[in-house]
Amino acid sequence: MKRYYPFKIEFKIASLGLLLVVFFTSCQKETIIHENATVHKDTTISGNKAPIYDGVSSLQIQTYINRMYIDLMGRKPTDTELNSGFNTLKANPHSDVLRETVINTLLKTDAYYRRFYDYISDKLINGADSADISERIYIYKYLLGNYTKTGEKYYVNYLNIEIKNLQSLMNCTDNYKQKKFGIDSVYNFFLVSYFYDQINMGNENFVKACFENLLYRDPTKEELRYGKDMYDNKAGILFRETGICKNDIIKIITKQDEFYQGLVIDAYLSFLLRKPNTAEISVDAKELIASKRLENLRIKLLKSKEYAGF
Repeated sequence: MKRYYPFKIEFKIASLGLLLVVFFTSCQKETIIHENATVHKDTTISGNKAPIYDGVSSLQIQTYINRMYIDLMGRKPTDTELNSGFNTLKANPHSDVLRETVINTLLKTDAYYRRFYDYISDKLINGADSADISERIYIYKYLLGNYTKTGEKYYVNYLNIEIKNLQSLMNCTDNYKQKKFGIDSVYNFFLVSYFYDQINMGNENFVKACFENLLYRDPTKEELRYGKDMYDNKAGILFRETGICKNDIIKIITKQDEFYQGLVIDAYLSFLLRKPNTAEISVDAKELIASKRLENLRIKLLKSKEYAGF
């Protein structure tokens, strides 16, 4: 029988351990740098701060620009327009000055004023456009020729007034753009038109529609009674002013502070999707009364954090 000797085993184990210690202690990590390698130095600037727009993504900026174009021009921006707006805002998306720069670019375009007309038209006269107006003018001129021949002065006078009102409606946004008159006159031209009268036929419907569309409230019983009288060419009193016809109702209402408050409510609902609070109505209506233009209010809302989302 072959015999095993423990002391030989222990000797072999000890020898192996010694060899491993010598091997690992003799091995050192060698750093090899390629002769063409670039050594980067720490270039951190002491006290440097992250930009204030840190965290605003490209998608957020693009979404903001898209929303502005849709709200103010009724369409999405082209790639060129989107890139232009993005390049303006990317330097500092939180800057009111840069936001106003982009917004003002839109407000100077003909497309903005076409959308301006379309918005009011959709709200008041079911979207009647220049083609609808031209058609109605053509019909009235044809009738005018016939009544002129028969000498019926009442209808001649009536048709001349209606034609003038329709021509004023067709040109109102161009004249507003050129600052020939204010937003009160623009609404006047829509409300005295054939189209508004057809949609809101009858004295009660007309008076209620004027209050609801312009003041965002129903008329009181007294306002409704006097308004109906005025519509029927009888003397009546609204807001402490006397009137005797339908056009007087419109002129009186669009002179009131409450009319401008209604414009503020309309703007907040359109752009911020909420009603303004009392303080907002007071401040913004005061500016509208002074300027009689919507653009400053629109700039204020569109450059806000609430609208932009950042």
